[in-house]
Amino acid sequence: MSNLSCKLLLVDSDVADAELAGDLLRQSFPHCELVTVTDAVAFAEQLSLGGFAAAVSELALGWASGTDVLTAIADRYPETVTVLFVKSLPPNVKDLQSASVPSAILKKDEAGFLKLADTVGSGLCG
Repeated sequence: MSNLSCKLLLVDSDVADAELAGDLLRQSFPHCELVTVTDAVAFAEQLSLGGFAAAVSELALGWASGTDVLTAIADRYPETVTVLFVKSLPPNVKDLQSASVPSAILKKDEAGFLKLADTVGSGLCG
């Protein structure tokens, strides 16, 4: 994946989680530009710019739902891979898994952090 040229969006209001996920994505996709946003204003700016190959969002952002964030991205940029990266799986996870948005759902635990780059990479390649 290191020869892949792309732009990735990471949306997470938890700065520590965003830093860890960002580090993992940067290591796995060194030729990609990673844009991290932690608030609604920064997200709105990035949504207007677009150009993302993949977008990863936490579900509970405090200012919006991650599913709403990913749906807004997918509505404007349908080719974007969308990954919901959650601290706890929502009760409607089966409904979300059968929907077209997000492309994938990962629990934000040790295994999820380890799978994040592979999940994004699989989406980009497939």
